[in-house]
Amino acid sequence: MNPNEVQANHIKEALKARPYLQMLIDELLSLGDGVPVIWHKEMVTNEHFVNLLITTGRVSNGKGARLRLMEPCNCHNNAEKLAIKYPHRYQREIGFALSDRTWGPHSWLFDRSNNQIVETTVMRKLYFGVTMAITEREKRDYMTRERTTNAVNQSGEPAKSAQELDASAVVSSGDIQ
Repeated sequence: MNPNEVQANHIKEALKARPYLQMLIDELLSLGDGVPVIWHKEMVTNEHFVNLLITTGRVSNGKGARLRLMEPCNCHNNAEKLAIKYPHRYQREIGFALSDRTWGPHSWLFDRSNNQIVETTVMRKLYFGVTMAITEREKRDYMTRERTTNAVNQSGEPAKSAQELDASAVVSSGDIQ
């Protein structure tokens, strides 16, 4: 089976389980020629998000985008991290991006200071998405990950867990008068 047949089968199965994805396929193909990767069950392919994207999504050309290379194949976390770290500068965008004749689920940033798309993985031809505000939970989870990554326990080794961090914070805060 060639790759085109495999992709066609994936799309066919996704449409059988979630017929509303046809609207998304039609929209993506009207914007640019490429295979829409819609068969993964993730936030960008749930019915509510697809309806939001179809009704309010914006199309942007990737020609003026700036590359800020971060972790490969981790666009969602990269965009979340920068939007949390620099909330007055960046807003997170979520949707689909076209590259190499493929429309894939994607996250990127919009830099408010110079009205420019910021890409964190590889440059894309087109972007189709919506602004997605960072939630309080995402902020808390990010802060916990950062504390865990940067923390050192009493032996000088990296902390093993967020629970260990919280326990050590309680001990050290009790020492402060």
